[in-house]
Amino acid sequence: MLNDRDAKASGGIEQASGDRPVITIAPSDPPPPPDAADEQVGTIWYRRTSTILLAGWCLGWAGWIGSGLAGLAGCPRGQHGCYQGPMLTDAGRWWIVAALGAVPLAGLCLFERRHPPTRVPRSAPRRIGRRWLLLGSVAGTLVGAHLVLLGPWVEHPFCAVRVRVNSVMAYPVNCDSNEFLRLAHDPGRVLNYHSSRQARPGYVLLSAAATATVGPVTHALRLDRVYRQADRAYLPLVAINLAVTVTAVALLAWLLAGLGTPRAATVALCGLVAVNEVTKAFTWTPHQQTFAFLVPVLTVVAGRWLLLHRPAWPRLAAFGVMLGAASLVYGSFLITVAAVVPILLARGRLGLLPAGAFLAAFAAPQLAWIAVCRLVTGDYYNLETAQYDEFIWLAKAVKPGGNDLWAQSRDMTVTTLRAVFVAGTVSLLIIVALAALAVLLRVRLGTLTAEQRATLVAAGLTIAAAVAFTWGIGIIADRLMFHAMPALLIVAGWLAARVAAASPVASRLASVLVAGAVTLSMWDVVTSYGPYS
Repeated sequence: MLNDRDAKASGGIEQASGDRPVITIAPSDPPPPPDAADEQVGTIWYRRTSTILLAGWCLGWAGWIGSGLAGLAGCPRGQHGCYQGPMLTDAGRWWIVAALGAVPLAGLCLFERRHPPTRVPRSAPRRIGRRWLLLGSVAGTLVGAHLVLLGPWVEHPFCAVRVRVNSVMAYPVNCDSNEFLRLAHDPGRVLNYHSSRQARPGYVLLSAAATATVGPVTHALRLDRVYRQADRAYLPLVAINLAVTVTAVALLAWLLAGLGTPRAATVALCGLVAVNEVTKAFTWTPHQQTFAFLVPVLTVVAGRWLLLHRPAWPRLAAFGVMLGAASLVYGSFLITVAAVVPILLARGRLGLLPAGAFLAAFAAPQLAWIAVCRLVTGDYYNLETAQYDEFIWLAKAVKPGGNDLWAQSRDMTVTTLRAVFVAGTVSLLIIVALAALAVLLRVRLGTLTAEQRATLVAAGLTIAAAVAFTWGIGIIADRLMFHAMPALLIVAGWLAARVAAASPVASRLASVLVAGAVTLSMWDVVTSYGPYS
């Protein structure tokens, strides 16, 4: 096997043991020209990156400021748990922020026009051993989960009670947790007439199984005493939250490695999944909100699989059944459906049968559970639709007349825009900074492998589906838009990979930029008042 020096001297061919020959290019060699497919796919990106950034910045802030000046409320239909007043109290300072961002982006457009991209770096995928991937995900999740215990508390937290672990650590017990604990001990209660969690039997069974298997272990290890809990079901349900976060972190790290994201940037981006406003409020309490990060990551993985392998309808039907069963655990798996169906329909007529088989298979577990509930209790109760009008608010708004429909649709659009800004602030800033850096370094963003294209297309569909889900659900809590955050992190990882492949200096610069932004974000989460800061 040739060493690095011999490989460069011999034209850049290095034979790795057990692998195919890997072609490396010496720094003095000219970059290879992009192939026709890469050129076609990447044209809009590497020629108009700065224009897209400037347009997105201006349109986003125009919508935010315009809705505030119009006096639109940040919360439709007076729902609890979100901001009730106008989104802006002092529009002048927001205009200044928008202008300060638009000026350098306009300069970036001028620079890109005079200095078009010329570099074509190849961001080769990296391999991560399964053992290190699992160990790193578990360790990072546990460290992040204990970091959020250190934050200060508001005097009267909304819908939560504080439990002190010691003099410096405390965690919230959500007001919904008592019902989850009761169902974990007696899962048959979910079939009671109008049980509040009747639409989520999968989570009830999962929590009951965790209580029966993990509960005795945590009690024997006296962990329930360490964390000041007397209920043996409490820590098993917290263990579900931790397992969900570990899975989301591991899959995100795997996807980022496939894009060629530098290791330091990968660790930092995964850190945003472990430490954020949602994990701060819900990791240490029996609840389902941590699934908000697993669902979008699984959606990207599923979309990537469909784009690369184009499975036939029998496999899609099996996938639909599994996804339908998962939706009985957490309803946001509708996001996966919304991302998968366009991929199937993009096949044209050949996609109609696979799409139909997938949708029918997805609906089967839901319909079967509704039939069981009606057979046992005489009715099926869905708390989300009965109390909050989730996904049926549009149909109700049509009945009184068009004015009500317009007003509610307008308010939901405004609040969805606000949620995008709130939940995606750090991710969006990283994306803008890395894209600007790519323009300054004259890096083309269009040269991608089929696997990388599939990952990015799936991430884009996931973002669109998450935004549509938040709008369609009809209620606003900023945490709902965190469904889009993992997909935004994948876009950020792709940009970091493209910049890093340009040169070693660019790689270090991209890693420092991402790590610095994430560190500041995590510091803000840990040190700010909570759990709903």
